[in-house]
Amino acid sequence: MKGNVRGWRSVHVTDGDHPYMKRWWVPGLQIGYEHTFIHQFADFLQALGEGKQASPTFKEGLATDYVTDAVLKSAKTRAVGRS
Repeated sequence: MKGNVRGWRSVHVTDGDHPYMKRWWVPGLQIGYEHTFIHQFADFLQALGEGKQASPTFKEGLATDYVTDAVLKSAKTRAVGRS
């Protein structure tokens, strides 16, 4: 791999084709971490208004916790696979 493309890379998601950017300022300007909470709340209110279940659900969150716990256990024990 070439040295000039090795390491961290930026993925720019603030152009107009990103689904959340249509509600923000001109394409290309940065949004911050705090804006993700606005998106989350807007998605929740939209689902509520449409009578749909908002995502992520507590069940989906619990599934994520199971994966996170397995990753941490694997890192601690250096084990791979199901336990």
